[in-house]
Amino acid sequence: IFSDYRIESNNQNEIYLEIQSLDSMHRALKSAAEASWLIMRLCKKGGKPILSLDIRVATMSNRETLIVQDIAIKVLKPSEMNSFTEPLCPEPPVYIVLPPLESMKSVIERLKNLDGKIRIRMNRAGELRLKTVCDPAVIEVEWRGCNNPNLEDEETRRAREEEPPNTFHSVSIASKNLARFLTSYAMGKVCIACVCPGHSVIFYVYIGSFRNPGGIMTFYVPAFDDEDDE
Repeated sequence: IFSDYRIESNNQNEIYLEIQSLDSMHRALKSAAEASWLIMRLCKKGGKPILSLDIRVATMSNRETLIVQDIAIKVLKPSEMNSFTEPLCPEPPVYIVLPPLESMKSVIERLKNLDGKIRIRMNRAGELRLKTVCDPAVIEVEWRGCNNPNLEDEETRRAREEEPPNTFHSVSIASKNLARFLTSYAMGKVCIACVCPGHSVIFYVYIGSFRNPGGIMTFYVPAFDDEDDE
């Protein structure tokens, strides 16, 4: 992600950080979207640790201006990181490239006010559906023509080929959790999602291009332990 960096610590030059406010991080990354260069520093202000971003952007008059954005953080001890482990998830039956996250966010902001639960459905025919129930109405939003990347291993792929591509797989998750995840749209342009029925939804946000990403952020959103009408 960065062309030049320096990290020094007593833990193999690794420093673990907890972001205290995703909103402030979101604002900072939006400011950096069109930056000509960016410097990120871990420092203290008022005795509290922060990530300080120095962002240089061009103005309408083609002059450059400096924007400083501070993100409140907590520096974690190596022993605290031992409690963070990647969850074990079932093999997902389908992967799909999501529509632009910013456009999805505007849809979810409306749906989450109707019900606290959203059902995500997707298939290997490039179809994605979001459904919510607001008695007596049922609202469903559909996207078609999404890409289905081949991320499974060869054995899993052969097993899936026996299943009709238009077979939907789905989970229900809290609408507020989905809305919270969608604030990551400023961090990456490509996002791949997969569902693990009865378990979770996994989102992979690619920083940079899909073929040559500067990094990948993984979000795990737990599912409700229920089944509703498809």
